[in-house]
Amino acid sequence: MSEQAQRTCYDHRIRNAIVATGDPGLFSEFDINPSTTRSWFKRGPKHVVSSSYLDKTDVELLQIIAEQDRTIRRLRGLLCLLSALVRVFGARLDKNERLPEGRDKKTILRSIDKAVKAGIPLGRALRVAGLSPPRYNAWKRAAPACDLDDRNSCPKTSPNQLAPKEIATMKAIFTDERYRHMPIASLARWAQRARLLAASVGTWYRTIKQRQWINPRVRIHPPKPKVGVRAPAPNIYWHIDTTVIRLLDGRKLFLHAVIDNFSRKILAWALRTKLDPLTTCEILSQASVFLGASAPTQLVADGGSENTADRVDAFLRLHKNIELVLAQVEVTYSNSMIEAFWNSLKHNWLFLNALDTYNAVFKLVSFYIDQHNRIIPHSAFMGQTPDEMYYGLGNHIPEELAAYRLEARQERLRYNRSVSCQECLEVTPPADDSSSALASEHHSSIPLKFPS
Repeated sequence: MSEQAQRTCYDHRIRNAIVATGDPGLFSEFDINPSTTRSWFKRGPKHVVSSSYLDKTDVELLQIIAEQDRTIRRLRGLLCLLSALVRVFGARLDKNERLPEGRDKKTILRSIDKAVKAGIPLGRALRVAGLSPPRYNAWKRAAPACDLDDRNSCPKTSPNQLAPKEIATMKAIFTDERYRHMPIASLARWAQRARLLAASVGTWYRTIKQRQWINPRVRIHPPKPKVGVRAPAPNIYWHIDTTVIRLLDGRKLFLHAVIDNFSRKILAWALRTKLDPLTTCEILSQASVFLGASAPTQLVADGGSENTADRVDAFLRLHKNIELVLAQVEVTYSNSMIEAFWNSLKHNWLFLNALDTYNAVFKLVSFYIDQHNRIIPHSAFMGQTPDEMYYGLGNHIPEELAAYRLEARQERLRYNRSVSCQECLEVTPPADDSSSALASEHHSSIPLKFPS
């Protein structure tokens, strides 16, 4: 039986000297194995407590003890800060996390002060807390007297911010299922028209994102359509098209519609179980009552069989005030307008409901087209609806909305400047903050009909 190889041990000073110089052949007389020197380079110098500490004076030992005490205090301060964060945030450290409670802010500030006194730099403590220096300074200026909970800043210093009742009204409207078919931009303008809230579309988007409100539907943002033809007045360009709606059992329904280019008003529509050119003639006959003795209207249509059949040609020969123009052939991007309407109809409304029967789809389409024509303000018309654009009845709407926004801004300034904290010179608390009652009162007075 062979003898077990004995492990060679070297003095730590030899190892440290080789590591410090980087020369593996520094002590060639010891014939050190190359693998051993490689492991020394990899692990670094070895720290050994030797008898040299016994030679230190009492002053030097006291200095070492003091340094260790400072390290312990820093660690204790850091531990205190982390404990406070865990208590307040539930072990969630997020820079963008809102802190609505004033007492929680004071807890964080006290913990940061303790950490700084223990020797931790302020910048490092703020990074650990996930707190930006501007936010920390704002809290320090407001503490300890100001107790404005759930606010980013004092209303007196930022008087243009929304008042609490306005924020509550915005939340009530945005989370209400009755308005889920409206996009945020249209909902903001509709709220202005209903005299519920005067806030810009950007304010709506920013507030919803900051407060993480959830709409009662899943919104789908389609790609921006390319701009096609634009008419300067009603009944110059019409668009006709057909879209397919699939029921839950796989059956298909065909929705035909005619839309006016200038006003985006749906002039006529029909829902059928099969694709038939007679349906095209039917909705064109319904839409022709809007023409009267006006100049010939150019009807933009695609090359589908329902638009180019002999029956449709015969109908157009009898109605000289309608001229057929083929989309994507004679006019580029011409049918994008009605395609955008199909997209809004489906993703904003139809796909949020169960499409199981013909009657259910008919009621849903009838409701949305009525809302599209009469209720929903269009972004391209400065708050006017398609009906108002078509009949010329909404020319006063943009000026009224501008005046309403100015009036609401002045009221917001007066309210926010009247709110005071204990550090402000004037103390004038708001008279009433029953925003939810105000929102419910307005909502109950809005006549909206929904399909049964």
